[in-house]
Amino acid sequence: MNHKVRIIKHGDRKEPEPDRLEQSSRNTTREITTTIKLWVSEFKQKRRTDEQNSRKAFELIFTTASPT
Repeated sequence: MNHKVRIIKHGDRKEPEPDRLEQSSRNTTREITTTIKLWVSEFKQKRRTDEQNSRKAFELIFTTASPT
C-alpha cells in the first residue's frame, strides 16, 4: 500500500489559496478512491484464491474418501 505523511510545522502556517485548496481536495479524493479500489481488488483476489484452495481441498478429500 502507498501511504503519504504530510508534516505541518505550526510556525509555517499560511492561509491556503482557494485554487490550491480545491486542487488539494481533488488530489486527496483521487488518492482515497485509488486506495479503496486497490483494497477491493486485493480482497477479491484473496477471496478467489481462498475459494480455489477450498475447492481443491474438498476435491482431494472427496476423492480419497470415496471407495474405488
